[in-house]
Amino acid sequence: MGILYTARSYKRPYVDNSTAFKNGLTFWTADGKPGIQVDHFSILPVNAPRDSVRITTKAMFSGGLFIIDMALMPWGCGVWPAFWTLGYKGEWPTTGEIDIVEGIQAMTNKHTLPGCEINQAPGMYTGTIGNTVCDSTTGGSGCTIGSDSATSFGMPFNEVGGGVFAMLWNGDGIRMWDWNRAQIPTDITFNSPTPEHWGTPRAAWDASMCDPWKFFQEQVLVLNIDLCGEWAGALYNTFPYCPGTCAEYISNPNNLNNTVMLLNYIKVFQQSGSIYESSQIPDSSNLTGAGGDVPLNASEINASVRVSQSTSAQLPNSSDNRSSSGGGRSMTIAKVVLGSDKIIIVVMFIWRIYC
Repeated sequence: MGILYTARSYKRPYVDNSTAFKNGLTFWTADGKPGIQVDHFSILPVNAPRDSVRITTKAMFSGGLFIIDMALMPWGCGVWPAFWTLGYKGEWPTTGEIDIVEGIQAMTNKHTLPGCEINQAPGMYTGTIGNTVCDSTTGGSGCTIGSDSATSFGMPFNEVGGGVFAMLWNGDGIRMWDWNRAQIPTDITFNSPTPEHWGTPRAAWDASMCDPWKFFQEQVLVLNIDLCGEWAGALYNTFPYCPGTCAEYISNPNNLNNTVMLLNYIKVFQQSGSIYESSQIPDSSNLTGAGGDVPLNASEINASVRVSQSTSAQLPNSSDNRSSSGGGRSMTIAKVVLGSDKIIIVVMFIWRIYC
């Protein structure tokens, strides 16, 4: 399992809305699943950039339960898919970055200012620890915990029908779980997720060593597929099954048939009394993270949201004693109060330009 390097990727220009749909890089399946994919149709010269897609929500979130159900995950030599969050109001990494699904292998990662570390006390998580220091201010790779499941990423993940990843961000810290299709908890299936029933998480950053409100401020959600770059590219030669160089390999579209990502949904559950951001980001001028600068040749693509009419999440109590700054104000994302005091927001990818 490799360490995640702070990345400044160079192998993909992210295209705009109209180009993405015109060229088939964003699409809906016949049964209504949203999908994105890398251009795996064009034969390109070695070192020529290959088009891809990066989607960012305008809405920002401060805490909550974030769940993504992936039906199909990209994989292969030089391929770098990710679902992550990024702080917008500050120069990276001052407001934090949380990588939920990312890798050329199964890995979870965080980038912060100095002062945030992984608590290595036994029994806090089941995953494999990598780097323990989250500080990325001087180019550090961030702190990493890899899933201990052999089917949580890439081809093995797809072969078992995909699955679900969940991140709980509250006053106790940040915790993550993942399940293959057959093991998804029924409370998630029925839209009543209860994290306290899920057992030991795959990864955990305890508030005692990493204040979740100090190091992680309002975050946007990001979904993208990258190629090569300073992680997948730099480690390319460490995988003996990957021939030649990364640039040579991705120039042949026949090598990129598995660069498709299909989603069933992304959902965000929040307590109605907790802080949430009521405004949206104005543009894509401050969206550089460890995955690289946003788009090299075109505008960012936005994921809009809609309300789910489902039952509420049972979010566990935590040491979140912050007062709400958004209550009663109009939000540009749809919301509904469910049960006593819960909110569910379903992120539906409709791909709208926001620049």
